[in-house]
Amino acid sequence: MQTLKPELKQEILRTAKELFFLRGFSGTTMRLVADGVQVSVSNLYKYFNDKDDLLEAVVGEYARRFKGSMLMELDHDDAEEFRQERWENMARGLAKAINADHKSFFILMNQARGCAYEGYKQEVSDMVRARIIASARGIDGYGFLAEVLALNLIDAIASIARRYGGTDEVSVVLLELFRYHMAGLGALD
Repeated sequence: MQTLKPELKQEILRTAKELFFLRGFSGTTMRLVADGVQVSVSNLYKYFNDKDDLLEAVVGEYARRFKGSMLMELDHDDAEEFRQERWENMARGLAKAINADHKSFFILMNQARGCAYEGYKQEVSDMVRARIIASARGIDGYGFLAEVLALNLIDAIASIARRYGGTDEVSVVLLELFRYHMAGLGALD
């Protein structure tokens, strides 16, 4: 039996992450990953059962941590939902989570078509929508508007992650985005 090399496994993960980030799940093949690492496809399958297994190894832990932190951040009964300090802290926390692994974040939000994480972006958007609705406190017909606002916010955050991920600018740009969104939501009160 062949001994698996930890350094080769890490190189496979790094290469796969880059390919998923650039090409998406559906545009990445095991052949492309193998070629990028300069191993045979059969050797790649000694490390990962299939492309889904490889994607899980690349983004799975990040996906669970990110969703958990979002749930904690959004699960509150704060009467001062639109207080500047609250949303600024949320933007900084989100920037920190994005900068921890901006490529995994972007893969989950925009590059997961055709895999187990295909609905991840919608799940996160639904969490944000639920928070927006809870904040609306009795505004009739707010459900659809909340859905549009949540999806717009998530799309904008994914674009910011792609362009500014891994830099200090993420926090600055997210603060501006949140300022814009929170001003609009505050006007509905």
